Amino acid sequence: GGRVAEELVCGDISTGAHDDLTRATETARQMVTRLGMSEKLGAMTFGRQQSFRFLDGPGMEERNYSEETARTMSARGAYLVPTLMVFEPVTASAAATNRPPASGSLALSLQAFRRARAAGVRIAFGTDTGVANPHGSNGWEFARLVAAGLTPMEAIASATTVAAEMFGLEKDAGAIAPGFLADLIALKADPLADVAALRSPDFVMKAGRIAKRNGEMIPAE
Repeated sequence: GGRVAEELVCGDISTGAHDDLTRATETARQMVTRLGMSEKLGAMTFGRQQSFRFLDGPGMEERNYSEETARTMSARGAYLVPTLMVFEPVTASAAATNRPPASGSLALSLQAFRRARAAGVRIAFGTDTGVANPHGSNGWEFARLVAAGLTPMEAIASATTVAAEMFGLEKDAGAIAPGFLADLIALKADPLADVAALRSPDFVMKAGRIAKRNGEMIPAE
């Protein structure tokens, strides 16, 4: 615990932004309590009204997602979970109909991402898979993170060591080491040369059980 998990909730929000933010922070507070993490978690809304709030603060803290906000996140040890791939269907739809992207589009999210990165905010992996993209498409986020400015190794770390630290699991997960959870993947390709290879690992082990070998799923016994 003791870290700040940061989630972006993007959309064309005007009236009701405070209600959305209140619901988001209360849900986050409940999640933090269940996970046994300290109550340092924030939520953000984008749109015509932009708000930012830390759960452990004195109340609502209004500000644009500016460089100042990014510096505040960095100073508090916040983690940004940008979920860049969730905006791809929105942007693709806007391009197909020749309409300007919505205010909660990929372009706005990328701007926030780069400001946070420049301020030293740690980036953790997330996809919101099942919302705008189907389950099993999670691996596409790696390429999005690299396109946004992470190195392939930083993108991999965002889904392993950094994500584990964000949830206070760094002593159990996020690395291949004695005593850690036996959750790992292996690839024939080099993800540092082609991060897109992570979309389809050749080998998967979950909790010590081989779930995929040579590209073929193995049914659970």
